[in-house]
Amino acid sequence: MVDGLAQTPACAPLRLEQRGRAGGLTLIVLLNALLNIVSLSFYRFWGRTKVRRYIWHNTYFMDEPLEYTGTGGELFKGFLVVFFLVIAPIFVVNGVAQFYFGPESMVFMVVNAATFVGIFFLIGVAVYRARRYRLSRTVWRGIRSGMNGSSVQYAWRMMLHQFLNVITLGWSYPWMRYRLFIRVMNETALGDKTFCCEVSLAPLYRTFALIWTSMAIALCVIAGLSWQLAPEIFNKGSWQEVQFGFMPVALIVVVYLGGAIGAAFYRPVKLITSLRAPRSLACRSKRG
Repeated sequence: MVDGLAQTPACAPLRLEQRGRAGGLTLIVLLNALLNIVSLSFYRFWGRTKVRRYIWHNTYFMDEPLEYTGTGGELFKGFLVVFFLVIAPIFVVNGVAQFYFGPESMVFMVVNAATFVGIFFLIGVAVYRARRYRLSRTVWRGIRSGMNGSSVQYAWRMMLHQFLNVITLGWSYPWMRYRLFIRVMNETALGDKTFCCEVSLAPLYRTFALIWTSMAIALCVIAGLSWQLAPEIFNKGSWQEVQFGFMPVALIVVVYLGGAIGAAFYRPVKLITSLRAPRSLACRSKRG
Protein backbone atom coordinates (compact mmCIF):
# COMPACT_ATOMS: atom_id res chain seq x y z
CA MET A 1 0.00 0.00 0.00
CA VAL A 2 1.21 3.48 -0.75
CA ASP A 3 1.98 5.19 2.59
CA GLY A 4 1.04 8.68 1.42
CA LEU A 5 -2.32 7.56 0.11
CA ALA A 6 -2.98 5.25 3.06
CA GLN A 7 -2.87 8.23 5.41
CA THR A 8 -5.30 10.23 3.27
CA PRO A 9 -9.00 10.14 4.25
CA ALA A 10 -11.28 8.56 1.67
CA CYS A 11 -13.04 11.83 0.80
CA ALA A 12 -10.00 14.13 0.96
CA PRO A 13 -8.96 15.82 -2.31
CA LEU A 14 -5.84 14.54 -4.05
CA ARG A 15 -3.90 17.73 -4.71
CA LEU A 16 -1.91 17.92 -7.94
CA GLU A 17 -0.08 21.22 -8.49
CA GLN A 18 2.37 22.60 -11.03
CA ARG A 19 4.82 25.05 -9.39
CA GLY A 20 7.16 25.63 -12.29
CA ARG A 21 7.78 29.00 -13.91
CA ALA A 22 7.53 29.83 -17.58
CA GLY A 23 10.88 31.61 -17.48
CA GLY A 24 12.79 28.54 -16.32
CA LEU A 25 11.20 26.34 -18.95
CA THR A 26 11.78 28.96 -21.66
CA LEU A 27 15.54 28.90 -21.06
CA ILE A 28 15.60 25.12 -21.40
CA VAL A 29 13.56 25.23 -24.61
CA LEU A 30 15.77 27.92 -26.17
CA LEU A 31 18.93 26.00 -25.31
CA ASN A 32 17.42 22.82 -26.72
CA ALA A 33 16.51 24.62 -29.95
CA LEU A 34 20.08 25.89 -30.34
CA LEU A 35 21.59 22.45 -29.69
CA ASN A 36 19.09 20.84 -32.08
CA ILE A 37 20.29 23.16 -34.85
CA VAL A 38 23.95 22.40 -34.12
CA SER A 39 23.35 18.63 -33.90
CA LEU A 40 20.96 18.45 -36.88
CA SER A 41 18.06 17.64 -34.49
CA PHE A 42 19.76 14.60 -32.92
CA TYR A 43 19.86 16.37 -29.56
CA ARG A 44 16.07 16.42 -29.36
CA PHE A 45 15.99 13.17 -27.34
CA TRP A 46 18.14 14.64 -24.58
CA GLY A 47 16.39 18.00 -24.86
CA ARG A 48 13.00 16.36 -24.41
CA THR A 49 14.34 14.58 -21.33
CA LYS A 50 15.47 17.90 -19.81
CA VAL A 51 12.04 19.41 -20.39
CA ARG A 52 10.33 16.44 -18.77
CA ARG A 53 12.63 16.50 -15.77
CA TYR A 54 11.88 20.17 -15.21
CA ILE A 55 8.11 19.68 -15.51
CA TRP A 56 8.10 16.54 -13.37
CA HIS A 57 10.31 18.12 -10.69
CA ASN A 58 7.94 21.08 -10.42
CA THR A 59 4.80 18.93 -10.33
CA TYR A 60 3.69 18.23 -6.77
CA PHE A 61 1.31 15.46 -5.75
CA MET A 62 0.19 15.77 -2.14
CA ASP A 63 2.98 18.35 -1.58
CA GLU A 64 5.67 15.93 -2.80
CA PRO A 65 7.43 16.45 -6.16
CA LEU A 66 7.48 13.87 -8.92
CA GLU A 67 10.73 12.54 -10.33
CA TYR A 68 11.49 11.62 -13.95
CA THR A 69 14.15 8.91 -14.28
CA GLY A 70 14.16 8.51 -18.06
CA THR A 71 17.24 9.33 -20.13
CA GLY A 72 17.89 10.72 -23.59
CA GLY A 73 19.80 7.56 -24.45
CA GLU A 74 16.69 5.46 -23.89
CA LEU A 75 14.67 7.67 -26.22
CA PHE A 76 17.40 7.53 -28.86
CA LYS A 77 17.60 3.72 -28.68
CA GLY A 78 13.82 3.52 -28.98
CA PHE A 79 13.96 5.74 -32.06
CA LEU A 80 16.58 3.49 -33.68
CA VAL A 81 14.51 0.38 -32.98
CA VAL A 82 11.37 1.92 -34.47
CA PHE A 83 13.21 3.29 -37.48
CA PHE A 84 15.07 0.12 -38.48
CA LEU A 85 12.43 -2.45 -37.49
CA VAL A 86 9.24 -0.58 -38.48
CA ILE A 87 9.66 2.54 -40.62
CA ALA A 88 12.47 1.34 -42.91
CA PRO A 89 10.84 -2.05 -43.73
CA ILE A 90 7.54 -0.32 -44.55
CA PHE A 91 9.20 2.04 -47.01
CA VAL A 92 11.24 -0.80 -48.54
CA VAL A 93 8.16 -2.98 -49.11
CA ASN A 94 6.22 -0.05 -50.54
CA GLY A 95 9.10 0.93 -52.81
CA VAL A 96 9.64 -2.63 -54.08
CA ALA A 97 5.94 -3.00 -54.86
CA GLN A 98 5.93 0.28 -56.76
CA PHE A 99 9.09 -0.61 -58.70
CA TYR A 100 8.08 -4.14 -59.75
CA PHE A 101 4.34 -3.71 -60.26
CA GLY A 102 4.01 -0.01 -61.12
CA PRO A 103 2.14 2.74 -59.29
CA GLU A 104 -1.12 2.01 -61.14
CA SER A 105 -1.20 -1.75 -60.55
CA MET A 106 -3.71 -3.41 -58.26
CA VAL A 107 -0.91 -5.05 -56.26
CA PHE A 108 0.66 -1.69 -55.46
CA MET A 109 -2.73 -0.23 -54.49
CA VAL A 110 -3.34 -3.13 -52.10
CA VAL A 111 0.14 -2.81 -50.61
CA ASN A 112 -0.30 0.95 -50.29
CA ALA A 113 -3.67 0.55 -48.55
CA ALA A 114 -2.25 -2.08 -46.20
CA THR A 115 0.68 0.24 -45.46
CA PHE A 116 -1.69 3.07 -44.60
CA VAL A 117 -3.74 0.87 -42.27
CA GLY A 118 -0.56 -0.54 -40.71
CA ILE A 119 0.89 2.91 -40.05
CA PHE A 120 -2.37 4.06 -38.51
CA PHE A 121 -2.42 0.98 -36.28
CA LEU A 122 1.20 1.53 -35.24
CA ILE A 123 0.39 5.13 -34.29
CA GLY A 124 -2.09 3.81 -31.72
CA VAL A 125 0.52 1.36 -30.40
CA ALA A 126 3.09 4.15 -30.19
CA VAL A 127 0.72 6.49 -28.31
CA TYR A 128 0.03 3.85 -25.68
CA ARG A 129 3.63 2.68 -25.33
CA ALA A 130 4.89 6.27 -25.07
CA ARG A 131 2.51 6.90 -22.18
CA ARG A 132 3.54 3.63 -20.53
CA TYR A 133 7.22 4.59 -20.87
CA ARG A 134 6.67 8.02 -19.30
CA LEU A 135 4.75 6.49 -16.40
CA SER A 136 7.36 3.78 -15.87
CA ARG A 137 9.95 6.55 -15.47
CA THR A 138 7.78 8.56 -13.09
CA VAL A 139 8.54 8.19 -9.38
CA TRP A 140 6.75 9.70 -6.38
CA ARG A 141 8.17 9.19 -2.89
CA GLY A 142 10.24 6.32 -4.28
CA ILE A 143 7.10 4.67 -5.71
CA ARG A 144 7.12 3.97 -9.42
CA SER A 145 4.03 4.26 -11.60
CA GLY A 146 3.12 2.27 -14.69
CA MET A 147 0.41 0.78 -16.88
CA ASN A 148 -0.97 -2.75 -16.94
CA GLY A 149 -2.87 -2.80 -20.25
CA SER A 150 -2.17 -3.84 -23.84
CA SER A 151 -0.97 -1.40 -26.49
CA VAL A 152 -2.34 -3.68 -29.25
CA GLN A 153 -5.86 -3.63 -27.80
CA TYR A 154 -5.64 0.15 -27.43
CA ALA A 155 -4.59 0.51 -31.08
CA TRP A 156 -7.50 -1.62 -32.31
CA ARG A 157 -9.96 0.43 -30.29
CA MET A 158 -8.43 3.65 -31.60
CA MET A 159 -8.82 2.44 -35.20
CA LEU A 160 -12.45 1.47 -34.61
CA HIS A 161 -13.23 4.85 -33.10
CA GLN A 162 -11.56 6.66 -35.99
CA PHE A 163 -13.73 4.68 -38.43
CA LEU A 164 -16.80 5.80 -36.47
CA ASN A 165 -15.52 9.38 -36.67
CA VAL A 166 -15.59 9.18 -40.46
CA ILE A 167 -19.09 7.78 -40.79
CA THR A 168 -20.49 10.19 -38.14
CA LEU A 169 -18.78 13.26 -39.65
CA GLY A 170 -16.71 13.68 -36.51
CA TRP A 171 -19.55 13.62 -33.98
CA SER A 172 -18.17 10.50 -32.28
CA TYR A 173 -14.80 12.20 -31.65
CA PRO A 174 -15.59 13.40 -28.10
CA TRP A 175 -16.89 9.92 -27.26
CA MET A 176 -13.66 8.44 -28.66
CA ARG A 177 -11.49 10.71 -26.53
CA TYR A 178 -13.68 9.94 -23.53
CA ARG A 179 -13.51 6.17 -23.94
CA LEU A 180 -9.77 6.08 -24.65
CA PHE A 181 -9.03 8.39 -21.71
CA ILE A 182 -11.13 6.26 -19.37
CA ARG A 183 -9.28 3.17 -20.56
CA VAL A 184 -5.75 4.49 -20.07
CA MET A 185 -6.62 5.96 -16.66
CA ASN A 186 -8.14 2.69 -15.47
CA GLU A 187 -4.94 0.92 -16.56
CA THR A 188 -2.67 3.42 -14.79
CA ALA A 189 -1.09 2.35 -11.51
CA LEU A 190 0.95 3.97 -8.77
CA GLY A 191 2.75 1.32 -6.79
CA ASP A 192 0.15 -1.30 -5.85
CA LYS A 193 -2.78 1.03 -6.50
CA THR A 194 -4.65 1.46 -9.77
CA PHE A 195 -6.91 4.33 -10.73
CA CYS A 196 -10.62 4.46 -11.41
CA CYS A 197 -11.73 7.39 -13.55
CA GLU A 198 -15.29 8.74 -13.51
CA VAL A 199 -15.83 11.82 -15.66
CA SER A 200 -18.81 13.34 -17.45
CA LEU A 201 -19.02 13.42 -21.23
CA ALA A 202 -21.60 16.22 -21.42
CA PRO A 203 -19.22 19.23 -20.97
CA LEU A 204 -16.94 17.90 -23.69
CA TYR A 205 -19.83 17.46 -26.12
CA ARG A 206 -21.12 20.97 -25.45
CA THR A 207 -17.71 22.38 -26.36
CA PHE A 208 -17.38 20.14 -29.41
CA ALA A 209 -20.88 20.97 -30.67
CA LEU A 210 -20.14 24.69 -30.51
CA ILE A 211 -16.89 24.34 -32.47
CA TRP A 212 -18.33 21.88 -35.02
CA THR A 213 -21.40 24.04 -35.69
CA SER A 214 -19.28 27.19 -35.97
CA MET A 215 -16.95 25.58 -38.48
CA ALA A 216 -19.89 24.24 -40.50
CA ILE A 217 -21.46 27.70 -40.66
CA ALA A 218 -18.11 29.26 -41.61
CA LEU A 219 -17.64 26.74 -44.43
CA CYS A 220 -21.15 27.47 -45.70
CA VAL A 221 -20.35 31.20 -45.68
CA ILE A 222 -17.15 30.59 -47.62
CA ALA A 223 -18.93 28.37 -50.15
CA GLY A 224 -21.79 30.83 -50.62
CA LEU A 225 -19.62 33.91 -51.07
CA SER A 226 -17.16 32.05 -53.27
CA TRP A 227 -20.01 30.87 -55.50
CA GLN A 228 -21.19 34.45 -55.95
CA LEU A 229 -17.74 35.95 -56.47
CA ALA A 230 -16.19 33.24 -58.62
CA PRO A 231 -17.83 34.04 -62.02
CA GLU A 232 -16.86 37.71 -61.98
CA ILE A 233 -13.41 37.24 -60.47
CA PHE A 234 -12.16 34.38 -62.59
CA ASN A 235 -13.67 35.59 -65.87
CA LYS A 236 -12.27 39.10 -65.96
CA GLY A 237 -10.46 39.78 -62.72
CA SER A 238 -6.75 40.07 -62.01
CA TRP A 239 -4.92 38.43 -59.10
CA GLN A 240 -5.21 41.63 -57.07
CA GLU A 241 -8.98 41.58 -57.61
CA VAL A 242 -9.11 37.96 -56.53
CA GLN A 243 -7.35 38.84 -53.29
CA PHE A 244 -9.57 41.85 -52.73
CA GLY A 245 -12.71 39.84 -53.43
CA PHE A 246 -11.88 37.13 -50.90
CA MET A 247 -10.61 39.42 -48.15
CA PRO A 248 -14.14 39.94 -46.70
CA VAL A 249 -14.64 36.18 -46.70
CA ALA A 250 -11.40 35.60 -44.80
CA LEU A 251 -12.24 38.37 -42.33
CA ILE A 252 -15.67 36.92 -41.60
CA VAL A 253 -14.25 33.45 -41.07
CA VAL A 254 -11.44 34.64 -38.78
CA VAL A 255 -13.74 36.76 -36.60
CA TYR A 256 -16.46 34.12 -36.41
CA LEU A 257 -14.19 31.17 -35.66
CA GLY A 258 -12.09 33.22 -33.26
CA GLY A 259 -15.12 34.09 -31.18
CA ALA A 260 -16.51 30.56 -31.32
CA ILE A 261 -13.25 28.86 -30.35
CA GLY A 262 -12.64 31.39 -27.60
CA ALA A 263 -16.08 30.75 -26.14
CA ALA A 264 -15.64 27.00 -26.53
CA PHE A 265 -12.35 26.93 -24.66
CA TYR A 266 -13.80 28.84 -21.71
CA ARG A 267 -15.42 25.74 -20.23
CA PRO A 268 -12.38 23.37 -20.53
CA VAL A 269 -10.15 26.01 -18.92
CA LYS A 270 -12.70 26.48 -16.15
CA LEU A 271 -12.86 22.72 -15.59
CA ILE A 272 -9.07 22.39 -15.49
CA THR A 273 -8.63 25.24 -13.02
CA SER A 274 -11.28 23.76 -10.74
CA LEU A 275 -9.49 20.43 -10.25
CA ARG A 276 -8.26 21.52 -6.84
CA ALA A 277 -11.81 21.60 -5.49
CA PRO A 278 -12.61 18.49 -3.39
CA ARG A 279 -15.65 17.41 -5.43
CA SER A 280 -14.20 18.15 -8.87
CA LEU A 281 -11.42 15.56 -8.86
CA ALA A 282 -13.11 12.64 -10.56
CA CYS A 283 -10.15 10.22 -10.80
CA ARG A 284 -9.69 8.36 -7.56
CA SER A 285 -7.39 5.51 -6.58
CA LYS A 286 -8.51 2.04 -5.67
CA ARG A 287 -6.82 -1.03 -4.35
CA GLY A 288 -4.80 -2.77 -7.08
